[in-house]
Amino acid sequence: MTTQIGNPFPMFYDLRGRPLDRGSVYIGAVGQDPETSPIDVFADVGLTDKIAQPIRTIGGLMSRDGNAVFAFIADQQYSIRVKDADGATVFYAASANIGAANFQPASDDLDAIAALTTTTFGRQLLTQASATALRAYANIPDALPLTGGTVTGSIKRSTGGGYAYAANPAIHEVRFYFTEAGADDPRTQVGDVWFEEQAP
Repeated sequence: MTTQIGNPFPMFYDLRGRPLDRGSVYIGAVGQDPETSPIDVFADVGLTDKIAQPIRTIGGLMSRDGNAVFAFIADQQYSIRVKDADGATVFYAASANIGAANFQPASDDLDAIAALTTTTFGRQLLTQASATALRAYANIPDALPLTGGTVTGSIKRSTGGGYAYAANPAIHEVRFYFTEAGADDPRTQVGDVWFEEQAP
């Protein structure tokens, strides 16, 4: 796989379009002044490494201890104010969410699922293109239609006994008739079986 390299860090510029040096970035609650209503900002997506505010910039990049730093928050939206080295506001946004959709919030459930031990068979089930392909991969036989269909073995009913199985492939249905002695022959098709009561 080919991957293009790019700058993973956001760039900040001063009012003249130059990379902002010795600037200050404030992150706060959405709709509020981030300087007076700051929220926690972290250097890692797991939200464990907290960054002090304001976040200073070096050459247009947010930094900590002289090194470029990522910035993550727990909320989906935030307010932001950026100032230059003289304290003049470069820009302010009461609501921003740039890049919020790029990261999956931490989830104990997702972590537990990711930690499960899986098998090749189980993973392959998820890659089948259709229900037909899934049945073929898992060796699941097709269900009989509601009418018609072919059965090659004996059928046992869950209640009331069993169905008869005809060894002759030309016989598709077996019917049993029990009559009194002297009754008319009820058979009308191949596969009918007639039991007539013996006369006294």
